[in-house]
Amino acid sequence: MRTPDEPGPRREQHLKWSFRRSQQSSTSTLVTPSRPDRHNHGPSAGVLFGALPPVFEIGQPIDPAWPLWPFSHEFSPESIHEPLRGVSSRRTMAANTPCLSDTTRSAPADAKLFDETTRRSHVASREDPDAVAYLVGVELAAYRKRAGRTISEAAKELGCSQAKIHNMENGRNQQRPDEVEQLLTYYGAGRADVDRLCALAGSAVGATWWAPWTDVVPDWLKTFVGLEGLATHEHVYAPQVLPALVQTADYSFAATEGDMRVRPDHYERVAALRQGRQRRITEDDERLVLEVFLEEAALDRPFGGQDVMNDQYRHLLDLSMLENVSLRLLPTSIGRHDAVAGRFVVLQFSEASSIAYIEMLHGAVYVQDPDEVAGYTRVLDKLRACALDPNATAAAIRARIIA
Repeated sequence: MRTPDEPGPRREQHLKWSFRRSQQSSTSTLVTPSRPDRHNHGPSAGVLFGALPPVFEIGQPIDPAWPLWPFSHEFSPESIHEPLRGVSSRRTMAANTPCLSDTTRSAPADAKLFDETTRRSHVASREDPDAVAYLVGVELAAYRKRAGRTISEAAKELGCSQAKIHNMENGRNQQRPDEVEQLLTYYGAGRADVDRLCALAGSAVGATWWAPWTDVVPDWLKTFVGLEGLATHEHVYAPQVLPALVQTADYSFAATEGDMRVRPDHYERVAALRQGRQRRITEDDERLVLEVFLEEAALDRPFGGQDVMNDQYRHLLDLSMLENVSLRLLPTSIGRHDAVAGRFVVLQFSEASSIAYIEMLHGAVYVQDPDEVAGYTRVLDKLRACALDPNATAAAIRARIIA
């Protein structure tokens, strides 16, 4: 497994953001949040993936316009990118909708839609203005709290309403790089961090790569898919169902079929979206580094019959050959380990702090506090110590193929 590159100052990107902003202001292509909040949800029963919700703080009234979806999602951790101390921010939400995968065999009919609308996509097509706004907002809130400043003081410094500061921190509005620079300077951030976050804010342009599937993607999933497209590393603990990024199309369809939360006429389109997401680990120029810890139950739970499972096992073996993918099996015989409480995922970013996710039956919690995320990182370290190595994992998968 490669370790994340040490994030450093992005001076060149900082010099570009003012030009990007001028382009952005001269057109109407900037995608502003179409949803009133960031309710994110993830995979239910281990099949779905979610996005991220708004930050709810003690005493903060809940806007009745914020919808609560009956969904759920998944997440997992590793190393943290220069964590910010003294910042605690959790987000809760609900979840409901499946995730996706790729396969070379028996792809659903909607795969044609994927080829026509997404194959021409490359790294640039992974842009998502809403996801960028979310990440910038998390960082702004972190620096403000670490500096001991209030929302009121920040609003006075920027010469705006307190509501605007709330919206900037919640990612409900795109943040202008010049305003990001002013606030971070006021909070006492170092020049390198100011440049890094100004560049990140300036990259919030263009349309989302998953636009062809907007009608079948719930709000919670929209944000997660956007964040996944921006991440450099994803770490997943999967106790019951294979993660969406490693599912074949047939397995994905079978795992989705009959799910009361997904319309039958959306099964194939959901599977096609998963194939699009999987290209982050197989075809993009800057491939996502994926680490998956699998319980034996996740390998043995049948979906779609033996032929589907055989194809799925072969697909896992193919993925395990990629330099950016690590599959590790946790034998049931090891007994208790530190992740038995349930599935989780951690996303890492080159220009922002890591985020951990914990799934519930009808909701999810997104953890942004660096110390808490570090706890999930330590769990991953322990899983690495007790899991089979990649070669032994591949042998265990191969042994499950029934001719």
